[in-house]
Amino acid sequence: MFDKPLPLFLLVLLASMLGSFLANVGFPREVVVPAAQLTRVAVTEPKVQMAQIAEPVTPELRPQANRALQALLRADISAALPAAKLSIAEYYMSVGSWPRENAQAGLPAPEHYQGRALTSLTVRGNALELRFASPEHGLQQALVSFFGEATPELAMGIRWSCSSADLPDIAEIADECRYTR
Repeated sequence: MFDKPLPLFLLVLLASMLGSFLANVGFPREVVVPAAQLTRVAVTEPKVQMAQIAEPVTPELRPQANRALQALLRADISAALPAAKLSIAEYYMSVGSWPRENAQAGLPAPEHYQGRALTSLTVRGNALELRFASPEHGLQQALVSFFGEATPELAMGIRWSCSSADLPDIAEIADECRYTR
């Protein structure tokens, strides 16, 4: 079907543009919470604040901090994920198998992915593993995994799903993600 380089180039270009558009539409922009809202609890109830730092952040305990953490995670996911998904899709479409590691997909080493909460992005076959930590928001570590599934004949490209056992509110951060215990 694609024996000439120009149609293949146009297909890859179109797929890249569509992926970039969907990434920008699919992930809301970062929400900035004023610092005064985040420190209000610490000023009025310092003992409660210290106890809450040691516990996992949940919507019931610290709603402003939880929204701030969600914004950090959302921003890091939207910054790192689209290019990684595109690289994996290009590799799969050209080779016919999933890349085993970052280098094979043409991506930087996992530890080079550093965001405000993102600590690494690792390719493991059809899976992308994003690791997060934000001690100042009560998050010691969390893993969010995105899984690619090729559609028949790649007619619809690669479908992505996501899960995390560490973040109960992951569906509020990324629409395609689900919390798993």
